[in-house]
Amino acid sequence: MGDSTQWWNYVQRRLDQLDWNTTAFERASGINRSRLVAWRNGAAVSVENARAVAAAFSDPILSVLVAAGILTPAEAGQPAEPILDAASLSAEELANEVRRRLLETHAPTASEVVADSHRYTSRRKSPKASQGRQTGP
Repeated sequence: MGDSTQWWNYVQRRLDQLDWNTTAFERASGINRSRLVAWRNGAAVSVENARAVAAAFSDPILSVLVAAGILTPAEAGQPAEPILDAASLSAEELANEVRRRLLETHAPTASEVVADSHRYTSRRKSPKASQGRQTGP
């Protein structure tokens, strides 16, 4: 079996994301909440429990089986590096990613704005400008 720390980190992260306590987990998964303590202490997860967790969290079964260490990413057809979600990034890592994406985004040049001004400017009238006007015959 795989790394129990990886499994517990996955379960804990999803519980946090869903804002679930142990009772909510037990209700949604049908797995006794004492299993959470066992997983936190390093116990392996069964395929049956991994399936129940996947269903409870509405996560793809292959991703859950990889997190549980039952399958490797290659066996599941996943990239070798796990895909991180924003909640797992530090504030600095998240800021760097946002900065990188903003720098990749094409901002129009002044000449592009002038050449295609209707695309970059709003022609809507303010509500005050249209008050008092009648629109009917």
